[in-house]
Amino acid sequence: MKTTLRAILVVAGLLLGAAASAAPASFALPHAARLEITVGDRPGARLRSASRNSALTLDASLRRLIGRSTVLIPASNSGFVLDTRPATVLYVRVPSNPSRPTGYCGAGTEDYLALLTIEDNRVMLLDRLLVQSCLDTLELGGELEAPSGNATTLPFPWVARLPGSALEATQARCVRVAQDRLVVDDCNRMDVSQKP
Repeated sequence: MKTTLRAILVVAGLLLGAAASAAPASFALPHAARLEITVGDRPGARLRSASRNSALTLDASLRRLIGRSTVLIPASNSGFVLDTRPATVLYVRVPSNPSRPTGYCGAGTEDYLALLTIEDNRVMLLDRLLVQSCLDTLELGGELEAPSGNATTLPFPWVARLPGSALEATQARCVRVAQDRLVVDDCNRMDVSQKP
């Protein structure tokens, strides 16, 4: 019995060590720069470009969100600029109820779009938009599937086209950035040249 328990603890330690040393997720920013984010117990970020390689701090709300994420993928192939600040939008998936894995939504997930910007060596979470939830029975854009999600990326200020939900009989909706917020809007409001 002691040997089995010891073996389980060793394997658990190896898995935790492997998770802690996972490669950071990388996201495109304007001017050929990249934002690298490390998730897990000690989330962190780096800004990499031809002229810069520096550590960035994460604001507390972003640290909480990505610290418990299981999926972190870009919502677009390139970032954009918000009032002179580099910015990007990410898909973030977190467990619905990690403290009660056998309870209500114990295996469920919550999917967000997260609007990030970099200012004064700090990555800031400007806004987040819940697009799928087990807890709230919400399926605005269908469940996102890694690695690319099922939303179509769009040119700024539009950032994603969510396919809608057959379950809730909802139409496709588009998400855009307006005044540092993520706004769900009718896709017909887009300029014709921007439609996918």
